[in-house]
Amino acid sequence: INVGGLAVVGVEGVEGLSVAGLAIAAEEDIRGISLAGYKIQAQEAEWFTAAAWKVEVDDFHGISVAGWNDHLDSSRGISIGILNRTENLQGIQIGLLNYAGNNSRFPWFPIINLHFGSH
Repeated sequence: INVGGLAVVGVEGVEGLSVAGLAIAAEEDIRGISLAGYKIQAQEAEWFTAAAWKVEVDDFHGISVAGWNDHLDSSRGISIGILNRTENLQGIQIGLLNYAGNNSRFPWFPIINLHFGSH
């Protein structure tokens, strides 16, 4: 269990239940349940993340809830937010505006965007 009034920071990674007033950040990965008042940032994240403003992760697997889900490379699972963005979606995005770079017909789509199968 990791609790930080301002932040939970891991050089290699953060695992387990993490709760922070502002941010949870790791240079490598975040695994488990992560709840932050402002932002979550890492190269990889798995399981469940929630932040009031932004989840910024290169590769995400699981459920992500934030104002802005910015899964830079890939997103596998469910993203719920005002803006959801990823280059490679294998799952569902629910939000005001959704972007999936591998959805060739409609990369930008409001309300719900989904993609399963090959890139």
